[in-house]
Amino acid sequence: MSGTRLLHALRRSLVGRITSGAVVGHAVFMLTAGAVGLEAPSARAAMLGTGPDAFAVFSGGQLSAGTGVVVEGSVGAQSMWLGNNTSISGSAYSGAALDTGQGVAIGADLYALGNVYLGNNTTVGGDAAAGGNLGMGTKAAIIGNAVTAARLSMGNKSTVGGDAWYGSDYWVAKNADITGSLSLLDAPVQNWSPDDLPSITGPDPGAGTQWYAARSQANLDPGSFGSLSTSSAVDVSLVAGTYSFQSIWLDHHSTLTVDTQAGDAVIHVSQSFSTGQYVNINVVGDGSLTVYVGGSVWLDHHNEVQANFVSLGSTIGLGTDTSVQGVLWAAGDVSLGNQSQVVAPTGMATITTSGTSAAIPEPATMALTLLGIAVITRRRPAAHR
Repeated sequence: MSGTRLLHALRRSLVGRITSGAVVGHAVFMLTAGAVGLEAPSARAAMLGTGPDAFAVFSGGQLSAGTGVVVEGSVGAQSMWLGNNTSISGSAYSGAALDTGQGVAIGADLYALGNVYLGNNTTVGGDAAAGGNLGMGTKAAIIGNAVTAARLSMGNKSTVGGDAWYGSDYWVAKNADITGSLSLLDAPVQNWSPDDLPSITGPDPGAGTQWYAARSQANLDPGSFGSLSTSSAVDVSLVAGTYSFQSIWLDHHSTLTVDTQAGDAVIHVSQSFSTGQYVNINVVGDGSLTVYVGGSVWLDHHNEVQANFVSLGSTIGLGTDTSVQGVLWAAGDVSLGNQSQVVAPTGMATITTSGTSAAIPEPATMALTLLGIAVITRRRPAAHR
């Protein structure tokens, strides 16, 4: 593949034309027959799905992953930092810079419109493409092809398993290795500005406060409840249907159990959703739980969560050793604490949001099929010269 075709593959994966409306506040994600792409670098919308090429985590701002974070699926963000020994099973997409610590593993491809730096002993399992500089630390490895619109820098014992292209100049350590050819990139990088798109607001959350004392139990049917607040070790039970709250606070050692045997459950929160430590959110049955939050989401240390979280206007944060079986989307920053995990179950429905309605769509109306992320087609590498 020529440098031009490789760069075009990068651009198709990140830009492309809009073919299906998945539109929310200041950016667009799209679905095509073979691609999911980013319309603008400051993305504030996402298509969330499942499988190895689906976005398990998406941030319209900065995605910051601490030490030893595990994400099963792909990640996308305006900019990205992946801490030491973080593992991403899918691809990593950034609308600006993407930097890693040491020992990071990205299972598939890496795309960034800005500078990329791969820390020592970091591995990219597919191709890597950067709209800015591409730097590789000691023993960093790109299994496929590498392309940068600016400077290519390869540290000691770093490797590229395919071909490599550079846009301005290059530095390759004497003991670094490129299996294929090293060539000057023959196409420029194209920049663009984000669109100004409408925001989405949820339904009326009601008024008042539902407060529950320590070690009490609460059973709530679908409806509007104002604010929900608990003391410690409270058991809250919900069923399939739609719930609306102003805010939710679950204190430490509390449990939220959602019975989805009769269908999916949806929670709309107009302000914030927060938990204390050692909180469990459990789903019983074959349905799913999706939580739409107008403000911030904070899941404190040692939480065990089975739910999809979408912050339409703010941030999502996970504490240390918190596990989420679901997908995370935020209009703002996403912070994944040390040893946290995000796993998108393979049987879970794809989630998206739509800018065509003032109300947040329910799962039945918002489900779209993820048809796959465009990747760079590889050829058999040429012999090293």
